[in-house]
Amino acid sequence: MRLTAILKLSSKIFRTRQLVKRCLGETEEIRKHLQRLEAASALPFEGGVAWNPDLQERARSLLALISPVSLEGIGKVRLGGEADGGYVLPQDWGRVGGMLSLGIGPENSFDLASVAAGIEVQAYDFSISSLPQSHPAIHWHREKITAEDRPHRGEISLAGALGRFSKAGLLGVKMDIEGYEYPALLACPSEPLERILFLTGEFHGFASAIVSGLTRPMEETFQKLQQLFAVIHVHANNQSGCRLCGGILVPQNLELTWVNRKAYSLGPCQELFPTLHDRPNQPGKAELFLGSFQFTSP
Repeated sequence: MRLTAILKLSSKIFRTRQLVKRCLGETEEIRKHLQRLEAASALPFEGGVAWNPDLQERARSLLALISPVSLEGIGKVRLGGEADGGYVLPQDWGRVGGMLSLGIGPENSFDLASVAAGIEVQAYDFSISSLPQSHPAIHWHREKITAEDRPHRGEISLAGALGRFSKAGLLGVKMDIEGYEYPALLACPSEPLERILFLTGEFHGFASAIVSGLTRPMEETFQKLQQLFAVIHVHANNQSGCRLCGGILVPQNLELTWVNRKAYSLGPCQELFPTLHDRPNQPGKAELFLGSFQFTSP
């Protein structure tokens, strides 16, 4: 009897020890999970950045320059792929005589859709060795778009690239050149820019420029464009993330579509972004909600 009681007690002690070990292990997993949640939630809300009133003023000043307006009497369409590489344009985009495609990368669905509509494409990308998909009407130049024409370095200005369309009339421009858009646009004279019916593309570095205070090149670029063009569409690239800057959620990269003010009737924008025309740059990842994206300078 005594031996039986000892065995039963030993079995209870063993089970109790196992239960305690399991509970301790689960507690440790919960602790680690809470730590991961705390770290993740802290990233976008650093006190010195997230709620800094100076950063809010800086963000408002910059974003007010690209607050969208509405096209009157005409709709919008999407041209290009269903993820990264597609852009939203005015519905009459097909009346351009030529398309300038700056930056190609791994896919050129936008260019292929342009030539399918009978539009000649001049494409530029120095970083690839061949076009993803070739077409007789897509003329690829392995040159880099910069502020100056430097043929010996394989570089051409935006004005130089536009000048290669000598007889095309109005032009469309698609631009995704990883930050070189600012010096290229700033250096381009007004006369060649006036030939552009619409300019669509990705503009880089918003959140980091606001945090660092290096917004001047972007502001000067947008102020220059505002003289001839107006923003009609805005979409955040969900691959590049965002940051809370002075209470304003600012994407790092934004896709913008500008239209020539002389060619369209414009009015107040009532849309919320993203729209039905937009697609996430990274499928399977949530879009960044921008709302009306209406800002006024402080």
